[in-house]
Amino acid sequence: KPPEEMLEAAERLLEMLGALRETQNTKHETRKEGGEHRRDADAMLEMTEVGRALVGMPVHPRIGRMLLAAAGTNFLAEAVTLGAMLADDSRRGWGDLVAAGMPGHLERMREQLMSVARSLARTRGIAIPRLDRLEELLLVAYPDRVVRRREADPKAGVMADGSGVRVAEEGYTPR
Repeated sequence: KPPEEMLEAAERLLEMLGALRETQNTKHETRKEGGEHRRDADAMLEMTEVGRALVGMPVHPRIGRMLLAAAGTNFLAEAVTLGAMLADDSRRGWGDLVAAGMPGHLERMREQLMSVARSLARTRGIAIPRLDRLEELLLVAYPDRVVRRREADPKAGVMADGSGVRVAEEGYTPR
């Protein structure tokens, strides 16, 4: 069995992706302990329609969530390409994914993801906000990696979980 901390982190991610939610009959009460958010022991989680759709997808939930959001939009091809690139473990050192382009060895993965994405057209009854901009694909897949800049120091920020971060000099983009 995985350590409890890993299970809790997975549940938090699935909640942020919209795949799980607390049941109506439990109190949502989280508390911060040692920098981590903890759920009450009696809180129950249930799978959402998004979660049920993700279960049937042979991809990481982040990639699946991105494909769900892009289904039926003009961004589907970009979502499939991004999904293939993000799922590739050899991407270390690529830097900017958009500038890197699609490596040839990922074409088969891209074809497989496109097949998964096409099957989403048959998924009905899932209320998923659609995208207006391409950048939203990454926000949908990585909601836990969103950072809000601090006004006093634009190189410092606050992550979605409340922890603080500093942007490396090479990763800094002025407003």
